Amino acid sequence: MTGPGAGFSAPGLLFAVLGAAALCVPFMTLAANRIVAGEGVMAWGVASLPVVLPGLAAIAAGLIMGLPAGRNSLRIAGAALGVGSLLWLLTQGASGLLAEAGDYARVSPSVGFWCLLGVFMLLMADALAAMAPGPLMRGGVLAAVLAVLGAILWSGALSELSVMQEYASRADAFGREFLRHLGLAFGSLAAAAVIGFPLGVLCHRLASLRGATLPVLSFLQTIPSLAMFGLMIPILGWVGANLPGARALGIAGIGFAPAFLALVLYSLLPVVGNTVAGLASAPPAALEAARGMGMTPLQRLLRVELPLGLPIILTGLRIVLVQNIGLAVIAGLIGGGGFGTFVFQGLNKTATDLILLGGAGAYGGHRDGHIGRTDPQDPKGKHMIEIDRITKTYGDIRAVDSVSMTVETGTITVIVGTSGSGKTTLLRMINRLEEPTSGEVRINGESTLSVKPHILRRRIGYAIQGHGLFPHHTVGRNIGAVPQLLGWPRDKIAARVDELLALFSMDPAQFRDRYPAELSGGQQQRVGVARALASRPDLLLMDEPFGALDPIIRTRAQEDLRHIQQRLGSTIMLVTHDMEEAIRLGDRVAVMDGGHLVQHGTPAEIIADPATDFVADMVGDVERPLRLLSLIPVADLVEEGTAEGIPLAADASLRDALSACLWSGRGAVPVARDGVPLGRVTLDAIRARAGQHA
Repeated sequence: MTGPGAGFSAPGLLFAVLGAAALCVPFMTLAANRIVAGEGVMAWGVASLPVVLPGLAAIAAGLIMGLPAGRNSLRIAGAALGVGSLLWLLTQGASGLLAEAGDYARVSPSVGFWCLLGVFMLLMADALAAMAPGPLMRGGVLAAVLAVLGAILWSGALSELSVMQEYASRADAFGREFLRHLGLAFGSLAAAAVIGFPLGVLCHRLASLRGATLPVLSFLQTIPSLAMFGLMIPILGWVGANLPGARALGIAGIGFAPAFLALVLYSLLPVVGNTVAGLASAPPAALEAARGMGMTPLQRLLRVELPLGLPIILTGLRIVLVQNIGLAVIAGLIGGGGFGTFVFQGLNKTATDLILLGGAGAYGGHRDGHIGRTDPQDPKGKHMIEIDRITKTYGDIRAVDSVSMTVETGTITVIVGTSGSGKTTLLRMINRLEEPTSGEVRINGESTLSVKPHILRRRIGYAIQGHGLFPHHTVGRNIGAVPQLLGWPRDKIAARVDELLALFSMDPAQFRDRYPAELSGGQQQRVGVARALASRPDLLLMDEPFGALDPIIRTRAQEDLRHIQQRLGSTIMLVTHDMEEAIRLGDRVAVMDGGHLVQHGTPAEIIADPATDFVADMVGDVERPLRLLSLIPVADLVEEGTAEGIPLAADASLRDALSACLWSGRGAVPVARDGVPLGRVTLDAIRARAGQHA
């Protein structure tokens, strides 16, 4: 971003102005002793002019180096030069001012120093942000800053400053209170995490518990900190006096225990609230896919919800840590120790450096024991699925009403209907994502009710609209999710992942380690279907898998599915609201209306002889001849003779042949198989065939 001057950074100009203004206020303070207020000394007066001029020049140079836009390395160097100059002036000023003062005199940084330090740190932060560093670079910068700060403190260069003299006289006490402060801040954080995380998980699962818990924790946050610490005194005082052994454990009205308890209570809302928010952030499609592939509730929590919600949960822990480091200072009021001891001693003695000493320190894969099968079972009979008078009710509403049908092994059955017809509910009862109110589903002759739901789902592939890929897993981990649940060896999972990627025309070396966000919509859909096929299931359930795709990608995806189904011999049951898709894909089509199965037959039977007006409306009067022609290969009407134009493949449909005739204006088109001419199909023959069912 550029400012009024061409090539200048607007923040750099602002920092230069603020830095110049900071040079006009006292840089250091000189006091006769630690109690009395000191007098401010300007930056050019802290030592002799030959000593301070190089430091002032370096500060000005640092501010000027922060002006150019886009020169981020130069701006960082300017900030580093400025900070170094400030520290040099500070050390030279401390020696110069104390040389002519009394034995009890104290020097300390004043407002000018702190303002300039803030300006240079902001300049460095702005330049680093513009460079967009990665995690390693950010960590390296932080480590470098801490190392330089530690080296300066260790060197003793700042030992003449008032706050460092306070530290030197109280080093042992500072060490003890440092450990006590850490114990209060981090101990209360750990206790809040141990209590709050499980409570947050329960609140996420149970709306009634969430409604009762979060308001109570919110109320605790509204209690002022001093009042909260004060409330703990009589409560824990009574506990210590009346419960045997409590006092031996350190529980008393004053001291560490009441401060610790107060901090834990303050910490619960951020931990519980952020846990609820984090777990709720998992995409519903990913959770639906996890349920469909047979993950238990604990596995969904550990593998999907927790990884996706972790940034929000960690934010809650960070809030608690920052909050408790500050609030632990108040523990000094009730004998809890920590840096508050120095702060309140300084307040009592009006010793600003003692207060600063205290303030500076204060702010310085689950398994359930069932391995499952690793390869598909041989089909036990002709019928893969038998649905026997299955019903699902929600109160007085019958979403599915006594539906019975069979699905033959190695076929595609498409359930089609309008919204609310019960088609998705019927599909979800097959793998028990919805439990039937009555009736039974049998897969390979075995009742689904005789198998635990999550074990059943691991035997059934499941693909949904929007694919439901886990955004925090690579393509390889997504595809291998169910085999991993089934306990497959890693090398076998890796081989299956590569096999499926190659099957879907996706180069394994190119796509295996990508994340879903790096894929196109069509690629994501293919990965979703590949994941459903990964464990070689006998049965694949698909709920509007192509609904989110644009028409061109949708047609290709349908062709890919048909090709792969024929190659693998899978049994597929697919839900759609699109009759065109049902006819294109289905070996058999089941039409649902108002929870009832109104017709179940081949696409040709559905088109030629609709059982109800609803089915006829779904097929459409105008589209019926064209849809019927789309089911018939041109090979069925080939006759001897020749025709002009590019030959159609023998497995193309009569609808394709009709389009070719109408587009070219010819009465016939040639037909070939594998480049060998077979003959021709005529427009008259196509019309006659379409008219057979008029």
